Amino acid sequence: MNPLHQRFTRGLMTALSVLMLAACATSYPPKLLVDKAAQAVRANEPSFEVAHSSAPVVLIGDNQENFNVGLPHIVINTGVDLFAAVTVRPPQQPLFGRQTLAYAIQETGVEPILHLGDIIDHSCETELEGIFELFNDAQRTGKPWAAIMGNHDGLFNGVLNQPSIQHITTFSSYGWRVRCRKLNLPTIQADAAKHIANDKLFIRDISDLCLEAVNFLAHPRFGLPGQPRRDKQLDVLKDKTCTSVLSTKLDAPLNSSAEAHEHPKIADFASSNVSKDQIIERYLAQLKQGSTFMDKTGINPFNDGRESFLLEATRPESFVQRVEGVVLNREPNCNRGSCPQFTRSYFIQSILLPQQTGTKKFRLLLLDTTHTGQEFDRIDATVWRSSPGDIGFVGGNQADQYAAEIERHKDSILIIGGHHPWGVLDKNSKERVAQAICRIKNPLIYLSAHTHNGFWAEHTIRCGSDSKRKLLELNISSLADWPIAFKRLSFEVNADASFIRVKAPNLPAAAKTLTSNESAGGSDDLLAAWQANVCTAVTEDIRKENRAALDMLQASDARSILFGTFFYQWRVSGSKRIQLYRSSLDVHSSSLRILSASYRDPIFAQEFSDISVGFMPAKCAEKLNASDALRCHSEHLKEAGRSGDVKRIVAEYDMATVVLEDFRRKLRAKESVGQLSKHSRNLMACLHVEAAHQDAVLAPAERNPVNNCQFIEQVLTSNVSGLGDELNNLCQNKRGELR
Repeated sequence: MNPLHQRFTRGLMTALSVLMLAACATSYPPKLLVDKAAQAVRANEPSFEVAHSSAPVVLIGDNQENFNVGLPHIVINTGVDLFAAVTVRPPQQPLFGRQTLAYAIQETGVEPILHLGDIIDHSCETELEGIFELFNDAQRTGKPWAAIMGNHDGLFNGVLNQPSIQHITTFSSYGWRVRCRKLNLPTIQADAAKHIANDKLFIRDISDLCLEAVNFLAHPRFGLPGQPRRDKQLDVLKDKTCTSVLSTKLDAPLNSSAEAHEHPKIADFASSNVSKDQIIERYLAQLKQGSTFMDKTGINPFNDGRESFLLEATRPESFVQRVEGVVLNREPNCNRGSCPQFTRSYFIQSILLPQQTGTKKFRLLLLDTTHTGQEFDRIDATVWRSSPGDIGFVGGNQADQYAAEIERHKDSILIIGGHHPWGVLDKNSKERVAQAICRIKNPLIYLSAHTHNGFWAEHTIRCGSDSKRKLLELNISSLADWPIAFKRLSFEVNADASFIRVKAPNLPAAAKTLTSNESAGGSDDLLAAWQANVCTAVTEDIRKENRAALDMLQASDARSILFGTFFYQWRVSGSKRIQLYRSSLDVHSSSLRILSASYRDPIFAQEFSDISVGFMPAKCAEKLNASDALRCHSEHLKEAGRSGDVKRIVAEYDMATVVLEDFRRKLRAKESVGQLSKHSRNLMACLHVEAAHQDAVLAPAERNPVNNCQFIEQVLTSNVSGLGDELNNLCQNKRGELR
């Protein structure tokens, strides 16, 4: 790109970003105003005698476990980050973010855990596999858990399904697959250079048709003889180009007569993205492992028709009491309109909260707000903003089942919940849900996530032509972006259930003692609380390096890739390919520097002493310790990124990917057998939390302002009102960002 062209591109992108930021900017309330309004609400709070109360549960959301060592993708780079601030997070989040979730799970006693969705980020199998292990460890120690679906749980990047557009675009199902591709690492360090040179690390430059045929034939059900469409996929393998490329990649012959599912290396080649139907099935399998359920319908995976299911707990004290829904499966090669039905899968849940006092049971009835029958792709997500990244959907059949569940438990205290905030549910969904929840006798409370910020809000819903009711919403912040927090949630109710006190203190707890006129601290207090809990062993030297790594990424500039997105064909090639890899190389360079900082901690360095420095450039592998070697590799990538040689840039990206994936797998291995020390877990959680805070501070204030209303710890609501007008006006979240 010539200098004039580059200046025009940057100017255009900057102007567009300013316009978009101005369009969504909201002035979040100063803490002083929030404190005064909260104080006024408390002063007018009616007194009541608590007759029934629930024991606390841990409420979390949006940790978005991120697999960032797949092939670069056009929708996940530092240029797109100008428009959606969560596109490229601080590298500490994909490196260490799961340790923040681990802290929330492990350091809260035996209180049950409820996750309000977005457990994973790009919907890669590699993201999902580690999260369930954390929850299963909690289950084994007597801490039950439940989760609902978020828009990132089963959709690519949270906004794209597998579209019906032309398969040649970079936004096709192929793009999702290669982003989530499991890495075929070299078995020994000595083979690394040859392995990468022969392009064995990733699978590149294979046509969609060829890749889809392999995925279909490798499937344990579809690939067997007698399955429909099998012969058609075998015909694809007769193409010499497809067979030749596959044989080269697999280091073994593959021809049209081979049984792909029996091939020794085909597992490395099969699709590693997970769609919504697959996540639901795996979640139900997880529930069955930890509790006793009566499966009243059973799931027949991969059935072409609609599959209803119903699980009911056989123990009256079980946390998860009932799970009901529908799974609509997809085929593994479901591009060009043959697979969007999996987004129509959904499930609702009935959760029994532990009782503290009284006899009235407390139940959470949880919706699936990602239940969309629409077929959507990049235009819907980026232009019309009509994908679940922006809008929540609840289908009619789900709403009918939800109404029946409400009727079944009409004598309990019923709390509702879903991933999306009430304000971003589409009009029809709101009407369906309102019609169902108007049956609830107690004041209406709605729990949500998705915003990554947190707030309280009060809504008015219609219950018939001339009847209205108030609905109080508690929206929680995330474990991915600042303000990183989770909540300890409980309820207190009077005898006739006309008043409910919602108690939701942020965790970790604020470091200072609150006065009667204050809400629960603020952003600085939250940071201090995290530091007091997980940062006690982190030295200033490590902190300095951690900050420097983020500063280095902030200076990254890959905006010209956006120019190619808008004005050229969608396939990434030539100069756009270089810029896309440069963007990812910047992230890798920052990640290596963060690891270098971590290795300055002697306990961490000892625990991960087997880091494969042999995968690094020779001049770096010769360093005396892992910290110096990783810092050297980071600098080497920065130098390589300035090159105009696309082959070198791609090769350097692959080399760094080997190192980062090697660390990720060793970390997972220690987690899976309980050998990760609390010291190292806290170190990684600290670096993630402090980086998220730094990222929020460095970003323009209008991109990610902290809503001070989230720090209000308790609110009283009745069948008439809850927040009060002043506090409601301050706390309503009117932002509409991709999350």
